[in-house]
Amino acid sequence: MVDVKDMVGVVRRTDWSVILQHRVELAEQGDRAYQFWRNLMTSLILTPGVSSQRTPCQEFGLEPAFEGRLSAALPPGSSAVFMIVPLRTFARLADELDRLQGTLISSPIHAPPRARTQPKTRALSP
Repeated sequence: MVDVKDMVGVVRRTDWSVILQHRVELAEQGDRAYQFWRNLMTSLILTPGVSSQRTPCQEFGLEPAFEGRLSAALPPGSSAVFMIVPLRTFARLADELDRLQGTLISSPIHAPPRARTQPKTRALSP
């Protein structure tokens, strides 16, 4: 249903530092998935020491409003799970996540200007 490289756990500590938890399959070469998630999270979540590495969320194909909704839903001392899922999986997964009574924030992912061949998916968080 969802591949491990398409998920990441994020913990925002009370001191504003952020822990990124990403599972890596040993058979997979390189760390492209981890680098993607690290770049995305440093761009979406204000974190001490990485503000110079921020990229506009539109560069990842996300709606501009997603960043604001995420900031409101992920204060210090909270955590979230981020997933990239195909549209056909989104409704089924959203129903399952609703049972957990968390906050679901989604954004369609549009092809960013420099990568027009990506499949359409939705990003999920908290």
